[in-house]
Amino acid sequence: MDGQPNPAPINVVDIAASDLAGTRTTLFGHLQQGSIVVLRDMPEIHRLGAAIKTTSARFSNAVTADEIGELMRTREVTKLEALSALYRGCRHLRNTRYISALFADRVSAAGLPTPILVDSAFFRMGVPTHYDVIQTRPDLFDPDPLVDGPNDAEPSLQGFGWGHPHRDVDVRHHHFQFNFWFPLHDLDQNHSLLFFPESYRRNVPQYQDLTEPENPDGWGYGKSLQIPLRFGDCLVFHSQHFHASPYFGPKRNRFTVEMRVAAGCNDDNSTIYRRLFWSLGNVQPAPQASAAAADTAAELAEPIPAASDLDGVLGGRTAQAVFLRLFADASDSFAAAYLHRPEAVLTRAHVFDASAWRRIVDRLAALPTGEDLWLAVARILLRQGHRELAVDALSHAYGRTKSYFWALEAGRIAAEAGLYDAAEAAFTVASIRARNSDVTLDRYTPNMPPPRGAHVLQLLPAVARRAAAAFTASVRMEKGRPRRTTPTFDHRLFWTPYVVASFEHYDIFDMRGLFVALPITRAFRPEQILDDPTDVIIAETTEALAAGLTKPLGDKLPEVRPQRHTPLVIGDYLLWRYHNGWYLISQRLLPFDPLAQDLTRTPGVVALDPATDPKALYAMALLIVQDHERLSHENRQLREALEKLQGSAKT
Repeated sequence: MDGQPNPAPINVVDIAASDLAGTRTTLFGHLQQGSIVVLRDMPEIHRLGAAIKTTSARFSNAVTADEIGELMRTREVTKLEALSALYRGCRHLRNTRYISALFADRVSAAGLPTPILVDSAFFRMGVPTHYDVIQTRPDLFDPDPLVDGPNDAEPSLQGFGWGHPHRDVDVRHHHFQFNFWFPLHDLDQNHSLLFFPESYRRNVPQYQDLTEPENPDGWGYGKSLQIPLRFGDCLVFHSQHFHASPYFGPKRNRFTVEMRVAAGCNDDNSTIYRRLFWSLGNVQPAPQASAAAADTAAELAEPIPAASDLDGVLGGRTAQAVFLRLFADASDSFAAAYLHRPEAVLTRAHVFDASAWRRIVDRLAALPTGEDLWLAVARILLRQGHRELAVDALSHAYGRTKSYFWALEAGRIAAEAGLYDAAEAAFTVASIRARNSDVTLDRYTPNMPPPRGAHVLQLLPAVARRAAAAFTASVRMEKGRPRRTTPTFDHRLFWTPYVVASFEHYDIFDMRGLFVALPITRAFRPEQILDDPTDVIIAETTEALAAGLTKPLGDKLPEVRPQRHTPLVIGDYLLWRYHNGWYLISQRLLPFDPLAQDLTRTPGVVALDPATDPKALYAMALLIVQDHERLSHENRQLREALEKLQGSAKT
């Protein structure tokens, strides 16, 4: 703890779920104070247990709902088919967002700042007793496609593990995220989730290698806290609470559920946490409807018709129910919700004619449909050739939103489809929303320790205004051109650029999944890239990036030589290569915009001696690149090139 001041004590609020509404302090009030809330005997969890049993039984002819219930209660795997059915049933409920809808009333009553996003919930199935066997039975435990990607779900099926003390969110952010965490069976105190209240507001290391698994008090984070739970009980806590997995031993299984809520969230939360979040309004009925959350959730758990069913779509009581029935499979609707998912998933939506789509759009307009769902529907409409209806869906998104982020996303989708009038309108709204925005970092999380993650991973108003202005100018010019020349309308181009690889003639920048290959003779200035994209390659996947690099580099790609290169983070500094210069930038300056500041005159910025050994620095950068999932694992051509570069750097 190293002499840090004693933090304020952390309270545990232990209360019957039915009594929470009668207390003076809202759930948000408790959480913002750092309290850990224990909600006892939640009816939502009991309903979920029943839904898991009936849903899981549909995935196997060899087991019954009662056998699924017995597996959850005892955690003893007597039948591999039962574990398979539980795995597939829980995954299906995640894909339908059943739990999001089930908890919607609870979240709405929590006194949270808006906008509010809820994730799909995550089933964590720790099965060390059978994990090795599971790996040999893909017929029973098929891979989860939503695990692929840097910000999607973790694998539900997990083996033996413990420890890993961490905070869920440990970068600077503008929203407030918290967790619902509960088991699907009784848990005694020694096997419940571990908290370290003394470290909540302390600057302590995360994910350390630990010894003494059964002695968490000796891990160096202060006295641990564990709370026994019965089935139906739930822990609710701020996502910045320091917590860890308890030691279970290799012969004990555990089934738990976690759902996260992002309150006061101006974006989709994908850059901070995961791509699994969805607007709360999507899982709520129309304001005048009297349906309870349990009823609206129940329709999401019903079997989905394989064939298109317009009446079924229109009968959805929530926007999520409507969207879910646009697809034959829940996993496809779930994947299509993320707006940067490749268009291939959109082809799996049912095909409707214009009159049917008109009725669907009107139905969504009568519901509290979120911007994210409107934009997903607009993408499907464009894919099916209904451009006028797509403009209508886009206008619902940017016309109602208070967020510059969603207006920029609407503008991007419109501009990429050549709908330049709609794009200009959306970018104009984005500029207005950014100018009037009160979004600031750390606004709901005062007195927290310095974040260990250096980067700012959310779009802030100043950057949004700059992007909106540039894209507005671009769409106006595109209206008079015979073909599009603007390389992208993605606002990530204006985010802080980080070099993640260098070739003889190109630097590779990554802005949260938008890759830019920039000739080393050019400075990274987004407006100039938009005006003159000559020799610039922009892509959302490493496959597309490699394909774009093949033309200018040709046969030289496997033989490129290392250039001076910028590792991402070194100690308390960022090591930055900018316009052929090297700089150390203190993390205390973040968020930092090198395009708007004079690097030679800014306190906290140190210009490096050009004689600094480029090979040693480049070798350090390669270690980072090799740990960078998208650049080092997804594309064989880039990986081979990086290996060649590493060999060259050692000579």
